[in-house]
Amino acid sequence: MAVLLAWLSWREAAPDPKVWQRLRDRAAERTRWAGTEHGGEGWRVYAAQGHPGESTPITTPRPDRIRLLDAFPADAAERVRLQQAPLSDLRSGPPLAGLEIHVSSAGQLDAVDLVRETMGRRTLVYAPLRRGWLVASGEQILLAHPELSQDPDRDFLTAFLTLRSPAHEASAFAAIRTLVAGEHLRLNEHEHHSQRLRLTPDWRWRTLSSDGIVAETGRLLDQATQRCLGEARSIGLSLSSGVDSVAVAAAVRRCRPESPHLQACTYGFDQWPDIDERDAAAGIARCLEWPWAGVAGDRLDSLSSQAPRPVCPDTPISSIYRELKEAVYDQFDRSGTEIWLSGAFGDHLCASAADTLSDALGHPRWNAVGPALWLSLKQPGKRLSRWRRLASRMLARPPQAPGTTDLAPERAAMRTLDARWRAEHDEWLDFPRPKQALTALNGYAMFAASGENWFAQRHGMGTADPYRDPDLSRWLLSLPADLHHLGGRSKALLRATLPVALPESVRLGAKRSDLTPHLHAAAQRQRERWQSLALEGSRSAGEFIPVPKELSAALAAPNPLDQRWLLPAYLLASYALWRRTT
Repeated sequence: MAVLLAWLSWREAAPDPKVWQRLRDRAAERTRWAGTEHGGEGWRVYAAQGHPGESTPITTPRPDRIRLLDAFPADAAERVRLQQAPLSDLRSGPPLAGLEIHVSSAGQLDAVDLVRETMGRRTLVYAPLRRGWLVASGEQILLAHPELSQDPDRDFLTAFLTLRSPAHEASAFAAIRTLVAGEHLRLNEHEHHSQRLRLTPDWRWRTLSSDGIVAETGRLLDQATQRCLGEARSIGLSLSSGVDSVAVAAAVRRCRPESPHLQACTYGFDQWPDIDERDAAAGIARCLEWPWAGVAGDRLDSLSSQAPRPVCPDTPISSIYRELKEAVYDQFDRSGTEIWLSGAFGDHLCASAADTLSDALGHPRWNAVGPALWLSLKQPGKRLSRWRRLASRMLARPPQAPGTTDLAPERAAMRTLDARWRAEHDEWLDFPRPKQALTALNGYAMFAASGENWFAQRHGMGTADPYRDPDLSRWLLSLPADLHHLGGRSKALLRATLPVALPESVRLGAKRSDLTPHLHAAAQRQRERWQSLALEGSRSAGEFIPVPKELSAALAAPNPLDQRWLLPAYLLASYALWRRTT
């Protein structure tokens, strides 16, 4: 959550003072805390903390090295490790991104190492200049430099508008690159070298009993939660009645049994009692001894004209329920929260029947079964059977990339996006459910997770998701699907970590929340704004992605939007709001 900025050059001793001041001012806008600045021949850095519990981002592990880290150490020992361990060793563990400047004995810039941990929970972006490099924790900081163009990256935005994952190194701006999750990039005067650390499966479950697997799941959840909390004294939690967030609430209580500064918050809807979780969440909070507050979200419409949403200038990726999230932030503000947690991304780690079947059909183990099945189906009398046609389609069809076809790019661009997705899919074939592993660990999830940091910084607090922890993620993604459904219950392992004092409806039941009615009502109440913003976005996006005539007609008509066009309209509207910031 820290704010980092670095100017690097092997050809100039110092940056232009006016340009550096612009860069520094842009970085300082992101935090409420004063930063510190250091410099030498060929380099200058600025860093500031992002919330009260954070430590100083600049350290000097050795006289010839300066280290800047966007990290949140759990304790003093962890802080020492982050300061002294080799930078490349910091890619697995707590949320972290940063750089290390190597200075020669003559005091000149020698080389620079950039690093980002494997889950991509912190962002680090960089851009080449004519005489050097710029590095920062956000794209808009870099764009304060006059050499960098604000032209959008068409491939990135095409992926965004079609709900596909962008290239991991891409940003929303063509001139700026993103450090890939797990990457260690070394820059020097004449070349650069990159190495990437990727998560691999955790097969320890094979040596454990069912009880041992449950115990290890609980231990890893507690470890992930403690890493997220760091040394924060005031903790918030976005609490629902679902297993994911309730398990985090219980883990916080185990990690901080005596903490007096807790605040749970839940939004709900008076007009839709079937999806209102406030009463259930309040009961859960009482059982776990969490102070609780509810937020009425009936009129917190998505894209509301009455309360314009904040827009992150770095990326158009944003929650469709941003207004609800901002109301939760306001509640945390009133309680003095330093960092808040949620159960986000938990759904991506626990196997579902649909993911299991999809991954099974696309897995290479079919390569051995396919030829034998094909030969048997070619026997006389079966040539025209529907079973042969079905088997042919199943065995010949490659894994299908997710996304929407309501906004489809040109065929060549679509082939590029789909080919990239399939190549990424093949990188995760060592996991039992490769499609699910890709969904949980791909670039889109990283952008969504790190993008929330900007909104938290606006409120002077941090945000973290325990289910984005690398050790917990690889553990849950490595388990066979049947272990996630022990006793016929979904998310059985997480349920087993819950205290028995919780209501049985929580420990054994399914979450019933569905925000679709709220979204539909918001689109009707804010019809004119949705349509005007979507039209604005379609005119701009039309430069690189065709907008269907049916959608254009629906946006221009005075009628409520058909349900089919809600998501494309929202994507175009979000794009329009983001372009206004650039």
